[in-house]
Order: sequence, then structure tokens, then C-alpha cells
Amino acid sequence: MGFLTTLTIYNDGIHLLEPNAQEFAQEVCRLASGLHGPADVALGGFVNAVRVQMSRHADHHTVYVHAGNCLTEMSPYSDSTQKLLQRNPEFFEKLLGIMTRNTRMLKEMYNEHKEKQEQA
Repeated sequence: MGFLTTLTIYNDGIHLLEPNAQEFAQEVCRLASGLHGPADVALGGFVNAVRVQMSRHADHHTVYVHAGNCLTEMSPYSDSTQKLLQRNPEFFEKLLGIMTRNTRMLKEMYNEHKEKQEQA
């Protein structure tokens, strides 16, 4: 098992990826090779063209929520999650609601699938 790194490309700056491909690749490799917390890659004067999440071992589980023009890690063991709660409890609560709704719908989808499998 190896390490995994999650990237978020902000499409507002996507046009900068190709002309800055070498710089982009070097910065992503630098950030993904260490145990850096989430960090932004600046390209061509665009401060946050790409967000690089902390690299994690394949056995380390976490949840990312895509909302509010960002990808946010939601884990009780994450410093960034704890900081989010302190800085913006309203947004934190919104993310919890998104997670709760999705989990409920996924559980329903799984139960329906299981029922169909049992009937077959």
C-alpha cells in the first residue's frame, strides 16, 4: 500500500495549467512528497490555481466534501477540520448537513440494492 494525494483544480485558473505545466508538476510533486497540510499551488500570478491536500497512507481514511467553491476535509483527527470549526462554525455545520444527507441517501441506495440481490 502506498500514499494517495487529492488535488482540486480551481477552474478559474485552469487555463494556466498547460503553459505552466512544468512548474505545476514540480510544485505538486514537492507538496505530495512531504506531509504538508493542505496547500495551494500558485501559477502564473493566480494564487490558488490548485489545492493539494495532505498525502495520506492508503489505510488512512478521511472524507472530503465538495461545497462552497472548495474541497474540505472533514475528519475529527484533522487540524484543518478543527480550525474550520473554530473559524467558521456555520460553514462547518453546512458541511455536516451535506455529509448527513449523502450518507442517508447512500444507505438507502445500498439497502435497495441488497433487497434486489436477495430477491434474485
